[in-house]
Amino acid sequence: MNKSNRFLFSFIGLILFQIFMSLEELTGGYPQFIKIVTQKIHIRIPSIPVIEISNQLFMFSNLIIIIILFVFLGLVFTETKWSGILAIILGIIEILNGAFHIISSIHFKMYIPGTISAIGLIIFGFLIIFIRPSFQEEETEKTPETQ
Repeated sequence: MNKSNRFLFSFIGLILFQIFMSLEELTGGYPQFIKIVTQKIHIRIPSIPVIEISNQLFMFSNLIIIIILFVFLGLVFTETKWSGILAIILGIIEILNGAFHIISSIHFKMYIPGTISAIGLIIFGFLIIFIRPSFQEEETEKTPETQ
């Protein structure tokens, strides 16, 4: 399997784990955990507000994230320099997302929905960054002056 295919499968794996995380968060009641965690933070740092989010808004925001991932998947197929850069940025964001869930669970000594699938996000985020093929820059048309 060539590097482009491994990268593509890693990107698809990242999307699947984001879907798994969204389902884990929804079934685990993550919006309620957001309020609990931000209340604990607010007690220590009063300038940080307590955040409440409805299940519907949370589901909608997760749907938007998944749609964005599929749009980026389409860009990955173009194999341009920009698609590689976007994939790296996305990999970093998903690594931070997964790390946030795991660190929060450790810090608050409680299971926070999304922690299990966070492991997959971190793994696939690193795979995207390290497997990333060297996409070519868009070729400009050669004119007689540029030859």
